[in-house]
Amino acid sequence: MVQENLMVNTEVYEILNLLGNRYIGKIPTDLYEYISNNRDENYEVKFESLEELNEKNVSKKAVETVIYLYGKYFNQSEDDRNELKRILVENEKELREKYNPDNIFQKESVNIEKARKVEEENVSIIKHKESIFAKFINKIKTFFSK
Repeated sequence: MVQENLMVNTEVYEILNLLGNRYIGKIPTDLYEYISNNRDENYEVKFESLEELNEKNVSKKAVETVIYLYGKYFNQSEDDRNELKRILVENEKELREKYNPDNIFQKESVNIEKARKVEEENVSIIKHKESIFAKFINKIKTFFSK
């Protein structure tokens, strides 16, 4: 747990440095010093650009910390704060719709029913084919029965 926090602080530190002094100056110096002093020196993560943040695997806790800092210190206007809250609520709503346990079980039962119908159709479509050996035996039987 402690190691994970050090890694999160390292990622947050690198993100803040990428954002620059304009944003670093908005957070309390003791908080920035805490992040700076409590990071994992062996964990190497460097971001060259903001686009790179999307490409690299940034931990969920680091993203949450940066969002918190953004909401608490970087947003100066009430409109910005409201917009951030709206985006977070939308994301939460989408995740709830996507991963709602009730819907998951309903979708699973629907998928099971569809699979059963397809299986029944496939079973009814399959025709019994006589093997070559069985055909040969039947021809011999008909030949001797005459």
